[in-house]
Amino acid sequence: MEQNFEMELQEINTYLENKYGEKFVIVELLSDDGSLEVPNKAYAYPEGREEEWFAVRMEINDDGERILSDGYIFILVENAIFPEYEAWLEKSKLDAKITIQLEKEREVTRWQDYELGFTFEEFVEKEWPFGININIYSNEKRLEEKNDFFKRLSYELKSIPFKELNTKCQIVFISANKFGVFNNRKHKGFDLYSFKISEEIKAHTQIFISKCIEEKEMFEILKSNCEEDMGVTHTPIFGSRGEIDDR
Repeated sequence: MEQNFEMELQEINTYLENKYGEKFVIVELLSDDGSLEVPNKAYAYPEGREEEWFAVRMEINDDGERILSDGYIFILVENAIFPEYEAWLEKSKLDAKITIQLEKEREVTRWQDYELGFTFEEFVEKEWPFGININIYSNEKRLEEKNDFFKRLSYELKSIPFKELNTKCQIVFISANKFGVFNNRKHKGFDLYSFKISEEIKAHTQIFISKCIEEKEMFEILKSNCEEDMGVTHTPIFGSRGEIDDR
């Protein structure tokens, strides 16, 4: 940083630690216009969990007071509901990995009165509308029998958690090497463009899930949307939170 914003950084750290009882690392301080003359936004993550970054906003109210708000609530919700998706995947017996991401209208929550220990139902009531992006990763070897995989997946998607919400599911076929090192927990916030080398993505398809969509219709959508040989240049569909490490 060209200028010294120690006071702002300390204010953000104090705000987050008091609110959540955790230690955080401030990654970046910036302004919406990119000038940094009057920073009004930062990115942070909880210590030791760099992949869980989120936004913090600093706004001035009518009384001239600086009001802070943040998006860590979204991370807490992802952490809370992710085990349900893991359980669904394990029960399905699909040879696949899974990640999720909340897709919301704002980087920060509209509400500041959350008490830690809030329920998912309370979150839905406060933050609606939002969506859940589900990413299912399979080994590129399954491409040889992708229609069989799509048929099985269509059946299993009928019971996927929270499908009554706005749910987008992307199915990504990745190289055997990347599939082998993929860890659901470590990479739970990743989307299909989070890989260091885009050639690792061999094909992908997607579907929007609703509680009324039929199994046969899901199969036809997955099959018709499947794109192979994706190439090396992609534009992210939604923001990722890191890269997969081969270590």
